[in-house]
Amino acid sequence: MYRKKFIAPLIVIGIVYGAYIAFNFAVCKVIETRLTHTLGLKARIGSFRLYPWRGIISIDKFTIANPEGFSNKPIFSIKTCSAAVKLSSLTHDIIPIEEFKLHGIYINVEHNKDSLNLDWLKHDVSPRAALKDRDDADKQEHQDGPQKKLFLINCLKAKSIEVRFASASMGLKAIHFKIPDVVINDLSGPDGRPLAIDEILYKLVCTIIDKLSAQGPANYQKEIKNFLMEQLENYYKK
Repeated sequence: MYRKKFIAPLIVIGIVYGAYIAFNFAVCKVIETRLTHTLGLKARIGSFRLYPWRGIISIDKFTIANPEGFSNKPIFSIKTCSAAVKLSSLTHDIIPIEEFKLHGIYINVEHNKDSLNLDWLKHDVSPRAALKDRDDADKQEHQDGPQKKLFLINCLKAKSIEVRFASASMGLKAIHFKIPDVVINDLSGPDGRPLAIDEILYKLVCTIIDKLSAQGPANYQKEIKNFLMEQLENYYKK
């Protein structure tokens, strides 16, 4: 008798937890598909978690593949990120986010003789869309699914950032930099308009690179010198 009293609640809890896991998995796959379509680059998410009782969305191991013609390293990745958001707004076209936290950002900047891989992250760039013009892109988007979501981010905080620079002229090795935290307040367009995910991504990457440049050459002059000397030594070893 007592055993039956315990079994029934356990079954209910198991069903609810299973439904919760299945829901998170399904949403994860939808986000991957939408991001891949929006960016024109393969997006992958390790795990997605929605915490309705806290108003938090959490994503682990998010990566965006490099464009064709570049290395097999991802162009962009994040170890963990979380967003504080009102769950009722997730069904709206414009989603306000109070705070967006990112940890473990990796940006891979590669330049070959023809192009820069970061150009594929630019909003409405034709190579990324792989379409003839914007009219074609609008038609394709209308056919493939609903209008993409727009976001208004009150504050974005990024920690543990690494930027990798590689160029065909540099040979096989690349330069790696680690920079301090980056905080962006009021992440929106110049006129205060909400941004699409590809616009947010490109603005974040540009802000991080600007932050790196603002450190001044003296801060990483030694690292660049060591890199160039290694290239010179490797050249004479051939």
